[in-house]
Amino acid sequence: MIMKHSVKISGMHCTSCALGIEKSVKNLGKDFNAKVNFASETALIEAPDMKGIEKIISIIRQSGYKAIISDEHHEGHEHSGNVEAMKKELIFTAIVSIPLLLSMLPLIGIMIPSFLMNHYLHFIVASIIVIINKGFYIRGYSAVFKAKSASMDTLVALGTGAAYIYSLISIIFGQTSELYFEITGLLLLFISLGEYLEAVAKKKSGDAIKKLIKLSPKEAIVIRNNKEIIVKISELEKGDLIIVKPGQKIPVDGVIIKGISSVDESMVTGESMPVEKIIGSQVIGGTINKSGSFTFKALKVGKDTLLQQIIKLVNEAQLSKAPIQRLADKISSIFVPAVIVIALISSIAWLILGQELSFALKIFVTILVIACPCALGLATPTAILVGTGKGAENGILIKDASSFEKIKKAKIIVFDKTGTLTKNEIKVDSIINYGRISLNEVLAIAASLEKNSEHPLAKAIMEKAKKEKIKIKEAHNFANIEGYGVSGKIMGKQALVGKLGLIKKKGINAELSEKDVKELESKGQTVILVAYGNKLIGLMGLSDEIKEDAEEAVSELKKMNYSVYMITGDNARSAKAAADKIGLTNVLAEVLPKEKADKIKELQKKGGVIMVGDGVNDAVALTQADIGIAIGSGTDVAIEAGQIVLVKDKVMDVVKALRLSNLTLNKIRQNLFWAFFYNTLGIPIAAGILYPLLLNPVIAALAMSLSSVSVVTNSLLINLKKI
Repeated sequence: MIMKHSVKISGMHCTSCALGIEKSVKNLGKDFNAKVNFASETALIEAPDMKGIEKIISIIRQSGYKAIISDEHHEGHEHSGNVEAMKKELIFTAIVSIPLLLSMLPLIGIMIPSFLMNHYLHFIVASIIVIINKGFYIRGYSAVFKAKSASMDTLVALGTGAAYIYSLISIIFGQTSELYFEITGLLLLFISLGEYLEAVAKKKSGDAIKKLIKLSPKEAIVIRNNKEIIVKISELEKGDLIIVKPGQKIPVDGVIIKGISSVDESMVTGESMPVEKIIGSQVIGGTINKSGSFTFKALKVGKDTLLQQIIKLVNEAQLSKAPIQRLADKISSIFVPAVIVIALISSIAWLILGQELSFALKIFVTILVIACPCALGLATPTAILVGTGKGAENGILIKDASSFEKIKKAKIIVFDKTGTLTKNEIKVDSIINYGRISLNEVLAIAASLEKNSEHPLAKAIMEKAKKEKIKIKEAHNFANIEGYGVSGKIMGKQALVGKLGLIKKKGINAELSEKDVKELESKGQTVILVAYGNKLIGLMGLSDEIKEDAEEAVSELKKMNYSVYMITGDNARSAKAAADKIGLTNVLAEVLPKEKADKIKELQKKGGVIMVGDGVNDAVALTQADIGIAIGSGTDVAIEAGQIVLVKDKVMDVVKALRLSNLTLNKIRQNLFWAFFYNTLGIPIAAGILYPLLLNPVIAALAMSLSSVSVVTNSLLINLKKI
């Protein structure tokens, strides 16, 4: 059995670092794997056993990075610690760099004391800065000689190292006219500054997941051995009786067994008004108890709670790679070696053209520094981090980064009717009897059969029978006829409850009902016929109220140029009546559960299809569609099948999910464009194409750093957009 663990990695400086780690892990064998996300500084590692996991972590550490198996409750703290450590190193480097910074002032006509221009002072200062930032050299070495690849650290180590060694050799041989200690020191300073700004921005891009983690309280009051004790959340068990007082967060999911209160569930539903809770009400971990005290029984604890499932889904989405990112990764893997070759060729070319070695060295260093592919590596993962995080804050859980591109290609949206476009609060509106059978007898026969069924219509019939205090009879030989109804024997006679097709199939005359069926169906009701002793004895009209936001959602989707369909098992008349209420003209009616996936296949011939559903019978169709969107209040099966989960159970959230997806994909494309544009423009300028105007290596370092920060900042703009 393959073991999987999430690992927090610090010290990566570009996507090449991430690719190098992945390559090193793959070299361990076919059972070892790592998916590294540079932007979130996390990795999902796989190995046959715990020893293998430890071996992977050891390999990562040997490559010069810090790695630790992450605890989902402390990931935000770990990241904050890394940023603080970087800040301290940056401040120390900046203070030490002051003499080097002052030595640059004569270039702009400002005179300084002569001792600040002393090359021995510059040598000491540059040496201290190199030691402070030794991580670049360790990781650069590991990338080349252990991972057999090159990274940004390789470029920085080569560029600054070349300038430092050249200057040191010049001093040894007494040639002090052309020294570059200030270039070495200031390059490392500005690269460190860029990395710190980048880390701060990346930290903000992961704020959404940290907010979710903070929603979970650390402790809970539990009744054990008739005593109230305080235990850690990790120690809670299924079945525990937990007390929640006013103002406290509910620790886990469960059901109230004592007391009444009102609970703020805005983190799940988005509704600001507290929800009244009584005995039997469900409560969700992470929500806030506003007024009364209550005791509830824990039903889901640990990783099974809704909040932890949301955190898990978001984490997995942020670790996944969109197809467009794989292209960027592939380019990055060959980009660094190509840059080294370009730097060498450019330097040699200038030497051939008669320039001094010091000039060629400047060209070499400038190309290496400006061409670091950090922006390219950050373009996709930072946008995915922010996009999935914003989605989570709005109750939209995107389970895989590939969904962004699939949604862009989809042109058709198919909605299941019951529970998706409707509230799934079905009620019996009308009962009609035939012959000498009373209305209550029709209801009694129907309820006696339907008590064995889990269908939503069956539950509505049982509720009506309970309200009318109908005596339920014993049913024998019960059978569920999928998509049609149910059958069985009551007091020795055959009974049927279901669609008109079932009644006719059994050879029972249904002419009496034709007028009534048409009338009820034209009102949007679902008609269920009841037969007993081979005779039609009556029928029932049931309805399910359309969700308030369904019409608005359909209207918005049409404006977005989607073809919108409704799919249902209802007959054509009642389906059309429901569709008319929300402005839908494309209706797929009388579709059996097993036929839904086939209908999706047919529509896929016209283009990409998004399926929205909530029930067990939607799971196959959700999987068949290019993108499956599961309504969060639906069954676990539907949620598992969908690539996107809507926690709030609102139809408008389908629109929001599509808007967010398009916004995120647009940001990815913008980021990639600017990253490619920057490198395409920067390398020729660094190579001296504008000679005699040359780019200073220190300015190149600053430009490279700011390009990365600009990409992350552009991704963060997703948070400012309304979806």
